[in-house]
Amino acid sequence: MKRALELLRESEYLKSYCQGDSIVTYAKFLKNGRIFKEELRNSWKLLGSCSKLELENITIPVEGNCLSFLQYQNFAKYFHKEFKSNISQPIVFQRINLDPKRKQDSLLQIKSSNTVSLVRDYFIHSSRARDTYYNIQRERKIWWMRYSADPSRYVVGTLDPSKYIEGCLENYCQAVTIKSLFSDDAIIMETIVWAELNPTRNVNNISNIGVSVVRSVVDLNLATIGLLLDSAAHGLERNVLKVNQKLAPYQCLLVPYEDDDAIIELCSHLQHVLQRSGLRVYNLEISTAKNITSILSKADLLGIPFTIIVKKVALKTGLLRLRNRDTTLSETVHISDLSPYINSIFKE
Repeated sequence: MKRALELLRESEYLKSYCQGDSIVTYAKFLKNGRIFKEELRNSWKLLGSCSKLELENITIPVEGNCLSFLQYQNFAKYFHKEFKSNISQPIVFQRINLDPKRKQDSLLQIKSSNTVSLVRDYFIHSSRARDTYYNIQRERKIWWMRYSADPSRYVVGTLDPSKYIEGCLENYCQAVTIKSLFSDDAIIMETIVWAELNPTRNVNNISNIGVSVVRSVVDLNLATIGLLLDSAAHGLERNVLKVNQKLAPYQCLLVPYEDDDAIIELCSHLQHVLQRSGLRVYNLEISTAKNITSILSKADLLGIPFTIIVKKVALKTGLLRLRNRDTTLSETVHISDLSPYINSIFKE
């Protein structure tokens, strides 16, 4: 764990302190870490379509613990009145909550102005609630695995609702966490709660209301650290940060192999072409053949998925070398195919 944290600090993602061999007690996002976190937030926003119902009359709370929202009477009353039992399809609300006063659920202290919670609420007819709850668990675990360098570290663990809400009955409320395991430590990536909505909030007298809620909550700061630790731990042998290609702060790097004005000018042109296509390109001022090895090492440390090596022969043939961070292998790509080819990889 300590070596992974050192790698993240060297690559300007995360400044942190570790107690013992595995427990992270303090973390601060650096430049690249902040970009990575923003890309993770943007990916979460694209999860799926949400409902367009007016919510001016209700505040959907996210503060406190993962089940606190169920203790707000207005929450249940509003949605019981709005939906009753006429839900034919799940009604989904998605939002980002910034709460400077909310305490971390984890012992890990993160230096950030806000606790950022990514929240999705699914309102479902009670007859389909359990199936939806289990399906969401599977979908969310797979989602995290796809963004991870080591998918095997993710597990789903159960929570006891009665520890959060006094008198809560298991038959009407369940909760799980998706965790990322690191040696003897774990980071909670997401919490998923299912509960029946009861407008009276009398858990001992639950009738067939017909409406249930499944809430998914992601602590963006904790989840970002979880993915960064995963990418660093998986690449320690080569000193490479294996961040997900879609989330990487920089997706490609252009390297002029020779110290030649025409090559450098071509690299500058290609950089503008790639940036206009939507790719995030690392801006490297000077690079020559004598330090190409150190440049590739730096690209790996920053987690840049692809490095484009431009040699003088490219001025005649139009052929470039595209190096893959994870395999270190290179392939030949024609200059006219470069942008569409790289973009097609990121869309897979």
